[in-house]
Amino acid sequence: MNFQPISKPSITIEDITLTAGELNSYLSYFFENMHCHFPFLERPFLPPKTLSSSPLLFWTIITVSSSFPNRSLYERLQPIVRRLLASGLCPFAMSQELCQALCLLCLWPLEASDPNDDPHFMYAGMATHIAMQMGLHRPQFTHEFKQIKELGVNPHETPTSRWMTWCACIFVEHQLASKVGVPCGVRDLWALQKSLNHAHPEESPPLPSLIRHQLLLIFLRDRYLNTVSWDAPTTSGLCEPPMRLNILKLFSTELDQWESRHDMLEETTSVLLHATRVLIAGFCLAADLALVEHQTAQATILLLLHRGVDSATAVLNIVAPLAWETLPVHIIRAVRDAGVFSAQLLRIERSQPSSTASGTLLSPFRDPPSSSSSRPSTWSERSSFTDDSTLICLLDRAIDILRSVSYGRDFSTRNKILLEVLRQEATAKDAQTSGPDVESQLGHGEGVAKSNVHGNDDLRHLSAHGFIRFQARMGANIFWDAVEYGKGAHDWTQNEKDIFLEMQSELG
Repeated sequence: MNFQPISKPSITIEDITLTAGELNSYLSYFFENMHCHFPFLERPFLPPKTLSSSPLLFWTIITVSSSFPNRSLYERLQPIVRRLLASGLCPFAMSQELCQALCLLCLWPLEASDPNDDPHFMYAGMATHIAMQMGLHRPQFTHEFKQIKELGVNPHETPTSRWMTWCACIFVEHQLASKVGVPCGVRDLWALQKSLNHAHPEESPPLPSLIRHQLLLIFLRDRYLNTVSWDAPTTSGLCEPPMRLNILKLFSTELDQWESRHDMLEETTSVLLHATRVLIAGFCLAADLALVEHQTAQATILLLLHRGVDSATAVLNIVAPLAWETLPVHIIRAVRDAGVFSAQLLRIERSQPSSTASGTLLSPFRDPPSSSSSRPSTWSERSSFTDDSTLICLLDRAIDILRSVSYGRDFSTRNKILLEVLRQEATAKDAQTSGPDVESQLGHGEGVAKSNVHGNDDLRHLSAHGFIRFQARMGANIFWDAVEYGKGAHDWTQNEKDIFLEMQSELG
């Protein structure tokens, strides 16, 4: 049993009363169907003690677990959880359970009427800061942190629960920083990385393999994102195109090596792995990379784009048989990104002049060379060739998944509308090239290597309309111009049709 059943006949909070049977049903649903996707709460879970020590954690679990089985209850509980959270922060009541509740709200976020007011990145920062104040990041030295002494020893807290709570804080911090497009706020992770690599197993409790694999993956991802888009000596933080492309190629290679060392990955870990490859491919849609003239660079871009299509397909294939309503938001976001990447690639294709002599961006994939000797040696022999119908199919599959978990004011609904707009735009008949060419639109930004913007006959004919043209938030690049640009202009309280039309006008 994952939790100790509630025996009290009923429990009331404000104007809501739930029987023991109802509460046990929601707890069972949570631990059997949701918590397994990131199992950081120590079991057996003790609801009566948790309700006494942290009503916020208890009701957060009930709330997120009711989101699918009982939507009306979910909507009634959300403002209560928000009030419980506010009361836990002022006056400040530091506890491990507060960190755990914040992490749950980051993994299964509550509805937001306006995405501009999304508080979950702030929640992740609060969780990591509270955890560090409590010494959760230094499991062998918690006695040095005065807050632990002042609070006393919580009978629910064990070395394992503290360690897994810290791991959950780090995971949501990295995931949401990447989503927002900024560096992770926590860098001092030597002890955790040593633990994940089994360097000093005696210093920290063992972790579930899923948590261990996903943390290893986000650390690898974070190391390359820092190098590519945040730590370069430019005002934007984005490194120059030739170096960026080399780093992306190394990133892709190291991901392959990482995968070969970790066979039998969990389903959600595999989704994160393929979503990372989609992210790498998304970097290759940057306009300044399209201007790099070297033939080897072009072959690398095409290879990474092709692998991105393969990984977008893999994301959707893995997620398809799962219970979508139980998945944490970073998995749903991977579905969205697979759809956006497919739409962006399709939009580039459709925005080209029909008379282009040098073919399309994916023409090498559609028209296999007559002999293997003429194929670039970097191309994977096992890769399939791609056409527009494949990209449209991927986009439609992503829309279908998001549609099934859309309820009107949530992440899934907004992104379903986004993909529907992108699909209509990308597949519109008689798409015309518009606007100045890539080079003139890029101007003199620091992300452009001026010595490499001439003579590219294979890629320079593409319209800038389909390319990504920004620098300071490159970590969020594959959906920036579709999701974030002009986001504040949208009225998200409208019905879906009106939001669709407004976004269509903005993106068009």
